[in-house]
Amino acid sequence: MLTHSNADIDAVASAFGIAYILRSLGMDRDRVRILVPEAIALEARELATRCSEALGIDIAAVRKSDTSSIVRESRDVDLCIVVDTASSTQLKMLTSFIDGCRDLVVIDHHSAGDLVQNPKTRIAMVDPESSSTSEIVAELINGLGLRPNEVVATALLAGIVYDTKRFLRGSSRTFIVVSRLIECGGSYSEALSIASSRQREPDSAKPAKIKCVLRHRGFRVRSCDIYIAISAVGAYESLCASMLLNMGYDIAMVLTDDEALRATRVVFRAREQALQRCGIDVYRDILRKLVEIFGGGGGGHPTAGAVVVMNRDLEAVARQLIEILVTTFRNELVELVEKRVAV
Repeated sequence: MLTHSNADIDAVASAFGIAYILRSLGMDRDRVRILVPEAIALEARELATRCSEALGIDIAAVRKSDTSSIVRESRDVDLCIVVDTASSTQLKMLTSFIDGCRDLVVIDHHSAGDLVQNPKTRIAMVDPESSSTSEIVAELINGLGLRPNEVVATALLAGIVYDTKRFLRGSSRTFIVVSRLIECGGSYSEALSIASSRQREPDSAKPAKIKCVLRHRGFRVRSCDIYIAISAVGAYESLCASMLLNMGYDIAMVLTDDEALRATRVVFRAREQALQRCGIDVYRDILRKLVEIFGGGGGGHPTAGAVVVMNRDLEAVARQLIEILVTTFRNELVELVEKRVAV
């Protein structure tokens, strides 16, 4: 089982939900493993540990230095299941792993990416109308006539709560799934606690946040009164993007060097009301054009996601990103410039 780098709560929950299905269908636990490129997100690590212990299924973050040995192992793998991941670029060094798999299954709620077109893909359960991948997995469990235990039901609840931002993006279908998971013993209060948890930021995040502010450029789109920030950091790009929103921006795009892919990673965060007011989609209208120019891939939700572009020159990528903004918004885009205080 594979999922995207910096695996969040929905990714971890859906991966263990599929692991539960495989175990319930008779697969030996030694043959089921979950791999995450680089790291599991801080807020998802407690959930990963809890599910791993309850199901006896290993979940491992794969570092770049481990790639060669992991790829050799893939030659003996009959089936790779990729969850909560639209593009192969989100798998980073594990893209080589799926090359060794005999067959591929993709389960995701983002718009279909290149993994669906992979010739090894035998089944693609991709439904952008679902609130989360956890919702799709919960429906699959029910469709197979299985009843998840309390740990799995609570994990899937947490995945749904997390990805819907406490049901801001939920549908009637979502609430039916949630009701069924609670009937199976899932704890909503515990799921809410998991989805709302905020781990203490490491000390190394502080200089990254400061650099994010010092390096950022701000823009305003006058016609719909939204504010856009572009910045670049060496790490903690998601944290920096969220921080820029907290400062008052409506869209934040943060660039960082992706050493594993020898590319630039662009993470974005956005406010849904601002996107609706301006009638834009960050990925479709801005970042996809960046991918078309440099190559790469990515995806996400309307309010959060990332792309990888095949150019490591951060300044060149940033310049092109600004050009796309200028083309998109024309004379309505103005840069925010303030005089520095003399010190």
